[in-house]
Amino acid sequence: MSAQVGDKSEKPEIDSSVLKDLDEAIIEDMPWAQNMLQKYQEDLRLNFLNWCAVAKEVGGADGKHTKDWGKHYGETLNVLLRDMLNDILGVQDKTTDTIQILLQKLQRLCEALKEPMPNIGADGLCLYEEQKRLQNYIAKWESVLNLKIQELKKFEKKYLTLCKSLGEEPRLKWEYPRMPIADALHTYECSIQQLETTLFERHERFCHLKAVIAEHVEQLHYKPTCEFEKKVLSDAIVEFTQNNMAQLECFAAELEKIKQSIEDDIAHLRSRIEDLWNMIETDLKYRDDFRTLHAGSSLDVVEKLREELRRCEVLKKENIQDFVEKLRSRLEELWRKCHCAESVRVLEENASATNRYKNRGGNLLQEEKERNKLSKLIPKLEADIFALCEEYKNNNSGASFTTFGQTPEATIQYMHEKRDIDRRMKLSARKMQRELTPGLSSTKLPVSCFGASTSKMVVTPTAKRKLLASPNPTKKLKNEVQKNPKASE
Repeated sequence: MSAQVGDKSEKPEIDSSVLKDLDEAIIEDMPWAQNMLQKYQEDLRLNFLNWCAVAKEVGGADGKHTKDWGKHYGETLNVLLRDMLNDILGVQDKTTDTIQILLQKLQRLCEALKEPMPNIGADGLCLYEEQKRLQNYIAKWESVLNLKIQELKKFEKKYLTLCKSLGEEPRLKWEYPRMPIADALHTYECSIQQLETTLFERHERFCHLKAVIAEHVEQLHYKPTCEFEKKVLSDAIVEFTQNNMAQLECFAAELEKIKQSIEDDIAHLRSRIEDLWNMIETDLKYRDDFRTLHAGSSLDVVEKLREELRRCEVLKKENIQDFVEKLRSRLEELWRKCHCAESVRVLEENASATNRYKNRGGNLLQEEKERNKLSKLIPKLEADIFALCEEYKNNNSGASFTTFGQTPEATIQYMHEKRDIDRRMKLSARKMQRELTPGLSSTKLPVSCFGASTSKMVVTPTAKRKLLASPNPTKKLKNEVQKNPKASE
């Protein structure tokens, strides 16, 4: 037993005075100790009797020569017993130290795993049983800890992989035992879940943008200009880092901008080409074939449209004289549609002509019907024009529609005023003519015997010249009529 605890000299000897006065009741529940006590008592008795027999033969029975021998025998026996007690006390101390170390280890494990500390020593077990119980607890929680550590290592590896995929700098680092394993697992699990959500969202966004980009590239026949664009359009693996996602967003936005610009250019080019086709009277079949062959919104279509535009421009320059004449005719037609037509002016001139009451071959009745028709139609047309102008104003943020810099209302009002002034000036001119020509208003026609006037009147050459005289109104008279139109009436 002394070999198990080491050198005996390290243990202090126990004085017999400090030994407890115990009786055999201490071993009532220890059969092995009772047997041992009986056996050693018998052995001690036999050994002591044999020693006495030898001592008697050597030193005699009176004890004169054996006195020192008995003292030495007792001291040696006491030393042996004390050594044996010291050995067992050493075992007790060592077991206690071991239990203390195991308790500390178990406490660290429970803290790392966030588990409650077991109640050690409450069941009245011996030190060896408590030690064994502690060892079982430690083995159990170490096994759990190792599993948790393996799980944590997987989480850490997954966390680092996600950080690399997202281009994020790793911020978590577990250091045992400074950070409990349970807290570390929870922290890693939450971080991984967040990173996986971010990765999923970026992956979805990447797939959507890649599909949009592929569609634009196919429509536009776009050729990639940098390594990133080539990588996106290929089957290569692209990391969903924040920088890559930003470049992808810019790439998609740039293609969308190019597409919109191309569509605007194509619409503008097609409009110009249509105008030139109409101008140079291009064959309809050629137009349909060209539209069918060059449909879509790609860069190739833009180039073909530009080539067609250049071709039409060349043809236009070669036949510019014919196109100018056609444009003039078109402008005259538009002028007649937008403003007073020649037929309307003819009707107005005929209405104020001196011979307006002559039949002129039956045209007088036809002109009067046309005049009445126009007098009813013109107010309706004016009302329609005013309504369209108001609609245009509402649809264009309050901007008024103008013709030659004037609104239709002002133009129509000016035409009415001008027509009224011209009519008054003509009436005033005829009135002045009657006043300046003597005898026309006072001379009566000769009456026949039947009471009717003669069909013809005899006119002298002098009177004829006076009748034919039709002085034009002077500029001064025009100004007076414009200033005071009622006076002319």
